[in-house]
Amino acid sequence: MFTKIACLGSLIGLITILPSIASAQVRIVYNPPPPKTEAPRKSEISATRGCDKDLIGSVTLLAPADHTGLTISARPILLYSVKKSISVPVLLTLAAIDGREPLVERQIVANTSGIRSFSLPPGVDLELDKEYIWTITLVCNPAQPSQDVNIQRGIRRVAVMPKLKKQLALANSPRDHSWIYARDSIWYDAIASASEEDLQDLLNQIGLSVKP
Repeated sequence: MFTKIACLGSLIGLITILPSIASAQVRIVYNPPPPKTEAPRKSEISATRGCDKDLIGSVTLLAPADHTGLTISARPILLYSVKKSISVPVLLTLAAIDGREPLVERQIVANTSGIRSFSLPPGVDLELDKEYIWTITLVCNPAQPSQDVNIQRGIRRVAVMPKLKKQLALANSPRDHSWIYARDSIWYDAIASASEEDLQDLLNQIGLSVKP
C-alpha cells in the first residue's frame, strides 16, 4: 500500500509540474553533462589555402564545441546552419571515434542560407555509450583533401532513465519535451523539439548565434 501511495504521489507531482513548462515564461535551460575525466576532444574549424576565405564560418554545426552532446535517439536529427550559399561540394559524415570507415557519408545541399537538418538513414543506429564524430566538409580541392574545411562535433547516445521516460510520457507538447531534454543534458533531442525562439536561446547558451 505504501509503495502505491508513494508512486501516486510522485505521479501527481509530475502532473502538477509539467503543464507549467509549456508557458512561454518558463525558460528552457540547457544543463551540460558533468565533465568527463579525460580532456574533451577538440573540434574546431580547420582550413588551409585550398578554400576561399569567404567560406570560413559559412557553416555552423548546432552542437556544443567544448563537450560531447548527448542524445537518447538511435538515429538522432543533426542540425546545422548555412550562412550563405556555398558553391563547392559539401559532405556530411558520421564516424565512431575508434572507427576507420564512416557510417554515413552523404553530399548535402547548402546552396541557400538557413538552418538545415539531417536525419540518419535507416540501418545506421548509434550504439549506447559510444563516442561519435559528425563532420561537415567543404570540398575545396577534391585532389587534396588536406585543403578542405572540416567542422566537427561530438555525439553520444545514452540510455533513457526510467524517470526521464515517465516524464516524457506525461509531457503535453514538443516544448515540454525540449524543456525536459535540456534539463537532463540531452542536447540533440532538446534542440530537435525546440521552437525557433527556444532554439535561438539554447544556441546562445552554448555560445552560438545563428539566423534561422
